[in-house]
Order: sequence, then structure tokens, then C-alpha cells
Amino acid sequence: MFKNLYQTNSSSNFINFKNHHKNISIVQEPRVELYVPRKCSASNRIIKAKDHASVQINIVNVDEEGRAIPGDFTTYALSGYVRSRGEADDSLNRLAQRDGLLKNVWSYSR
Repeated sequence: MFKNLYQTNSSSNFINFKNHHKNISIVQEPRVELYVPRKCSASNRIIKAKDHASVQINIVNVDEEGRAIPGDFTTYALSGYVRSRGEADDSLNRLAQRDGLLKNVWSYSR
């Protein structure tokens, strides 16, 4: 397998790397951030990397017959601050009603 890349001397285990560099192609890919910060859907605060109380919830979208559409979902991110104040349920209902997932569940006058 490596006979095309390396020239070997049959009397020893020496490998000649003279032509090895011709077969290598350098591919430079763009740099990608390892951490992409999220924002809380309820309060628009940035969710920090150390906020271990935060959650991200994906709600699947359905068609007219009630079947899940694969790969199509609505995402909500809730920070630990919103959850610790007990506002996560109310915020999720408000956001889902705003996006048309729920009807007549949340009202500001309550």
C-alpha cells in the first residue's frame, strides 16, 4: 500500500521520504467558533456558558393531520434566571401563543 509513497531499501528498514511531500495537499478550512452564545427567548438576556440551569426546548412542528414534520421544530431557550424566578411556564406559554402553537392560553391581564 505504501510502496507508491515511500522508497524502501530492501536490505534495511530505511524509508526515504523524498517524494512524500508531493502527495500531501494542504486544505485550509475556515475557523469556526466552538461556543455560540444563545439568548433567552423570554428575557433576551445572553445565556452564559456557565449557566447550568438554562434549558433549550425544541417543539416539533406538525402538519394538518397532526403528524410530526421531521427536522422542522421551533426552539426556545430559557435562562436559569427566568427558571429560578418561576417564570418559565408562563414565558413558554406566551412565546408559544405568539408563534401560533397555542391558542388562548396566555393573557396579559391575568
